[in-house]
Amino acid sequence: MVANQIMNFRKVFEALVSFFEKNNIDCALIVALKVFAIKNDPQRFHSEMADIKALMDMKIVNEDTVKRYFKKWNLVDVLDVNGVKKNGY
Repeated sequence: MVANQIMNFRKVFEALVSFFEKNNIDCALIVALKVFAIKNDPQRFHSEMADIKALMDMKIVNEDTVKRYFKKWNLVDVLDVNGVKKNGY
């Protein structure tokens, strides 16, 4: 079940990344949207971080990009090296 969900997730993100690349849109915007979602609803932290980590595993974005968006939305204090939830998130 989990393996199927991961495969489906990857297919969705591969399609999204393909669309972004074909239209000259920076894939880092996916991270920006996910971090903004965390900012607006802290309970989404774990699900959004799972997506962000998957994007990093797929080499679509890197850790510096992720940190840049957490800093932009004043959330850098909730992110540690392992992406572990802290400070009420």
